[in-house]
Formats: sequence, structure tokens, C-alpha cells
Amino acid sequence: MLMCAGIASPGTLKEVFRGYKGDYNAPQLIADEEVVRDTPLPPIKGSFFKAAVGKGFQRHA
Repeated sequence: MLMCAGIASPGTLKEVFRGYKGDYNAPQLIADEEVVRDTPLPPIKGSFFKAAVGKGFQRHA
């Protein structure tokens, strides 16, 4: 709770809200050809996330 309040970590609360709300202008973190292996799940290719959110993460006007 102290960290979210910004004590000794200014800007944290802003980043927490950005994480909940989403940032459609942020760059994609996992490339389509990248493989995520450090989870209890089987290896997941970055292109797998297209099914959930589409290609890229840019909001189209």
C-alpha cells in the first residue's frame, strides 16, 4: 500500500492505473515470432496473443 501511495516511488500509482486501463499507444512487448517459455504453461508464441487482442495494440480511429 505504501508503494501505491507513492511513498519512495513517485509515479507508481499512475502506472498502476495505466496497467488496469491499458495503453493503446504503448509498443507491443512480445513480438509475433518470440516464444514465451518462463511460465508454468507450455511455450507460447507471441502470435498466439492475436486471438485475444488482434495484431499490434494500436487503437484504430
